Order: sequence, then C-alpha cells, then structure tokens
Amino acid sequence: MKASIHDTLTPYGTQSNIPVSNFAQLAIDESRTAFSSIESIIQTFRSISLMLESTFTSVYSSFRAVTDVLDHFTRIRHEISTIYPFVLIWKFLKYIYYRLLRLLHLRQTTSEETWTTIYNNLQQNTRNINEQTTGSSSLLVALFFIISLGTPMLMLKFISS
Repeated sequence: MKASIHDTLTPYGTQSNIPVSNFAQLAIDESRTAFSSIESIIQTFRSISLMLESTFTSVYSSFRAVTDVLDHFTRIRHEISTIYPFVLIWKFLKYIYYRLLRLLHLRQTTSEETWTTIYNNLQQNTRNINEQTTGSSSLLVALFFIISLGTPMLMLKFISS
C-alpha cells in the first residue's frame, strides 16, 4: 500500500503513529481519481474566470484612459478660455501704447519694424495661396482630428445619456 501525507498527519498537522484503517485507505485511494477530475474541472473554470477578469480589467482600463483624456481636454479648454482674454487685452494695450507713441511722435517706426511688417504680410499672402491649393490635405487632417478627438467625446455622450 502507498503511504500518503494524510496517513501520518493528525488534523492539527503533527505526525502520529496511529495506523490508518484499511477501509479509510481504500476509500482515499479509490476517490483520488474522482477528486482529481473534479479539481481539473475547477481549475478550468478558474482559468476561464481569470481570463475574463483580465479582459474586463484591460477593457475598463482602456475606457478609463479615454475618459481621462476627454477630461484633460475639457480642463485644457477651460484653462485656455480663461487665459485667452488676458492675452487679447495685453496685445490690445500694447498696440494702443505703441500707437500713442507714434501719434505723439515719441517713437518713430524703425526700418526693422517696417521690414517685419512687410515680411509678415508676404507670409500671410503665401499662406493664403497655399491654403487654396492644398484643400484636400487639410480636409484629411481635419478628418483625423475629428475621429481622434470626437470618439472620446461621443463615448462620453453615449454613456451620460
């Protein structure tokens, strides 16, 4: 007969010298295959459960990442909308200040400012010409941004409704 761990251990985990009866040993040996097949079925369900849990975790993490990106875009939009009027006011005040200096003849326009103005006007004209010729590529870029930024917003709208 085979000796097993159950033969020599008491319920409290210490070894004993009390022999196990033949009936108990026979019952343990005969039921071992049944319990091993039950254990393999349980292991299969446990593996499937772990697989489903990891799938759920990855999908949930991806969803949270998309919603966090949407939340950050909302915060950035709010911050920019808060700062933008101050930038406009600063540019306007700067423009008024330089305009007053020129009107009072306290400051003359330098040749560098004149050339900068000419250069900026030429750049603006060049941009206008390029925008007219490359309309399809800007459409593709706009489509890309609509898809990449619109998807999280659309998901949020579906979830909130």
